[in-house]
Amino acid sequence: MKNLLIIALCLLSISMTSQEVEKIKVFSKELSQTREISIYKPLGYEEYLNRYYDVFYVFDAQASAFPKYVSALSEILQGDSHKGALVVGISATYIENPVYARNHDFLPEDFDITDQGSYGNQNKFLAYVKNEVIPYVEDNYRTRRHRTAIGHSLGGSFVIHSLVNDPTLFDNYIAISPNLSYKEERLAKSLEDFDFNQFKGSKFIYLSHSEENDEQKWKGWKSANQRAYKVLNEIPENSNVQVLVEQFPNEDHLSNFGTSVNSALRKYFATILPQQHAEFSDESYSITIRAKVPNENDELFITGNQEVLGNWIPEVLKMNKISAFQREIKLSLKDMAEFKFTRGSWDKDAWVKSANGFNNFNSVIRPKEGQTYSFEIETYSDRMGN
Repeated sequence: MKNLLIIALCLLSISMTSQEVEKIKVFSKELSQTREISIYKPLGYEEYLNRYYDVFYVFDAQASAFPKYVSALSEILQGDSHKGALVVGISATYIENPVYARNHDFLPEDFDITDQGSYGNQNKFLAYVKNEVIPYVEDNYRTRRHRTAIGHSLGGSFVIHSLVNDPTLFDNYIAISPNLSYKEERLAKSLEDFDFNQFKGSKFIYLSHSEENDEQKWKGWKSANQRAYKVLNEIPENSNVQVLVEQFPNEDHLSNFGTSVNSALRKYFATILPQQHAEFSDESYSITIRAKVPNENDELFITGNQEVLGNWIPEVLKMNKISAFQREIKLSLKDMAEFKFTRGSWDKDAWVKSANGFNNFNSVIRPKEGQTYSFEIETYSDRMGN
């Protein structure tokens, strides 16, 4: 297993050389501190402007191997280097006076971290993630609807804290080697008291530990871990919540991150992602879609992932001709909408212009009321090379 991780990390280093990483420093009003986040864009992000991406929020990103590994796996496990995901690394900080460090973010307000009256700050940190980090990401990048939180150790504890205290903030929770024992097993108890029936859409909860169930090495952890395993394993298989609880006793506290993220994301991409991509918002939005065609005689059809888009039947929904080269249609769509243009059959699907050339990927939009979305068609599959 560890040899496989070494190979994956080597692939990671090759993959990341052509990826753009943006490091952003902002002053957080919630924390009254300057904080840093890192945005790892998938390959092709700047080129394929009609693609939207799943977002993984990775805590402890000051250890850059964590978000880099998640970013590489999002490509490797999907079998397409141009799919990938947006990975948002949320870094801890260190302030010398008054002392503030990583543990302050993740531990509760009644936990004296230094034994000298320096207490945890997890609720304000949660507010920072909710009110500042996530809105910034979703306002500035092409994101899909569902969010995934990934945390290790106390970062994993914080992932569980966010689940039970703000359960709509994330859709998927990956907690690796979390400490569930502090403050009289408070987090384990909070899982026991949590109502998992409140979720409407599909959710994914992943929990793993390594050697931390060894009472000789990790005093007090096993009892809390067992309480959490029992709760999660009793969630009915036919509920909206899918759960995977794993133990890797041959891994240590740090190496468990690589093993567990690999396992969790394999599960996510294989079974959870397809379900979540098929889910829509409750609301519908009245929008206009326009397309410029290359030939004034082109009859243009649109089809996509919703009933009002024809449910992927290419010859059902014809767009209106509003000028020689412009076609238009007004629709009421749910979020998210995926569609393609055709001339009435799949062998005549459109190739749409993008930043660098053109492609025939699905076009994706997150509709907003009253907006117009414009596209330009370069050619069609049956005319390629003509």
